[in-house]
Amino acid sequence: MNEVPTELTELQEEILNGHMLGDGCLRINKKSKCINAQFTVHRQTADIDYFWWTVKHFENYIYEPVQYNNDVYNKNLDKIIYSVRFQTKASPIFTEYYNKWYPEGKKIVSRDFKLTPLILAVWFCDDGSLSKSRLYDSLKLRFSTDGFSYDDVVWLHQQLCDLYGENIHIYPVRPNQFCIQSSNKDIIYNFVEDIYPVMPPMERKLIRAKESAIFNDKKYNINYIVPVINFLEKEIREYPPCKHCGSTSALQDGYYKKGVAKYLCKDCNKHYMAPEDYYISESNPPCYRCGSNNSIKNGRNKQGDQLYRCNECNKQYHIK
Repeated sequence: MNEVPTELTELQEEILNGHMLGDGCLRINKKSKCINAQFTVHRQTADIDYFWWTVKHFENYIYEPVQYNNDVYNKNLDKIIYSVRFQTKASPIFTEYYNKWYPEGKKIVSRDFKLTPLILAVWFCDDGSLSKSRLYDSLKLRFSTDGFSYDDVVWLHQQLCDLYGENIHIYPVRPNQFCIQSSNKDIIYNFVEDIYPVMPPMERKLIRAKESAIFNDKKYNINYIVPVINFLEKEIREYPPCKHCGSTSALQDGYYKKGVAKYLCKDCNKHYMAPEDYYISESNPPCYRCGSNNSIKNGRNKQGDQLYRCNECNKQYHIK
């Protein structure tokens, strides 16, 4: 067995701080009467390459095998989300960081670091996003910070403003929960330019950057991101025609209940589903109110019964 190092390298410290701003966790197992902390990351298997990237950087501290879990049920998507988890050995090294991030047993933002490109890249991969405007071909950079207090969010906001300028804002998302976001082209471009050279293997987070017209401008050209282009182009697909006006100029705008894709038409500004989602074949049971088979699957109820939505009478029903 390899000897456990006595301190983290500068690279490991930046990765740990980036994960602690996002999905990472430091904990002390009090049930086993342990006095030292462990570092843990839990991630869905869809991002398995990113997961193994983190494992590789902390492999000298890991003694337990990676755990595969398949018991996380997502009600919105009506499917099981498969996940993986690792945890390091309990060590005084991680206890030092535990005391900074959990001074009173509750997670806060440590003030003992400065944001670097690698910390930003890991934080972005964990809890950041680049999304497109509903109506315009513009981007929005957002960090979900709803797990931190307002004072912590203000400190992170100031750190980002010191790096990229003042056009970064704090927005409430729920009572006492906030996010940090910006729609400024210069800020988003400079941010992508900073993190890409150290970006972990999670390029799907940059798909919106490739789709957006701002990165086709000469001023904001990022064609140097050659290794990602083929991957991104595979992810970009044509949208189904609008059921209201027939236009194919559209954006995917989230999902209806239970995972049915929702599209927003740029021409008539109305939402719609793909034709195959509106009308399911006669294999669907008929509506017991009007007898029509013209229906769509509409998730499940609490008892697990398949629900249907009739397109004729617009009523929901299930087979009893």
